[in-house]
Amino acid sequence: MNHSNYLHKRIRIPAATREAHDRAFLRTLIILGIICLLAIAYDRAFGQDKSEADKPAQATAQAPASVSPSAAVAKGIYAPTADQAKDLRLAQLEAINAQTNWNAAAMRLPEYQTFQSAVNAIYAVCAKIKSDNKLPADVGCNINVNPITFEKIPAQTQVQTQPATPTPTPTKKPETKKP
Repeated sequence: MNHSNYLHKRIRIPAATREAHDRAFLRTLIILGIICLLAIAYDRAFGQDKSEADKPAQATAQAPASVSPSAAVAKGIYAPTADQAKDLRLAQLEAINAQTNWNAAAMRLPEYQTFQSAVNAIYAVCAKIKSDNKLPADVGCNINVNPITFEKIPAQTQVQTQPATPTPTPTKKPETKKP
């Protein structure tokens, strides 16, 4: 009984066939590249301009009060009624409050303290490098890019070189009187 399969056999392709395949593959790649370039050119010529595409979104976000309802609908701006706007604002405030509570709860996790220690270690290394290289006072460490860079800090954020991390306030348990 022969237990061999086709995987153990080495398939040998003649050089002429391999070269023909490589040429066909190269032609296919060139054609696909040309098609992509044509699509980009077509989009730039006849596509919607990005600044025009963003205008309705910006206009909706800013919804001017002085625009009449019929003119607003014609421009693609749909404003809710006063009661609906109040409901939206309340829902938005509830979401902001929930996020604040979530952030405060996350700060009490032990993993948050580990993360904060790691961030503080990064800033300590940055401060050492800054002093070793004698960098100007207006240069700070930008840890939000990879690799970390040293950049000039704008005047309003120059005072604070580290992100503010509020410390969670410990909750006191109510004292119980023992008889």
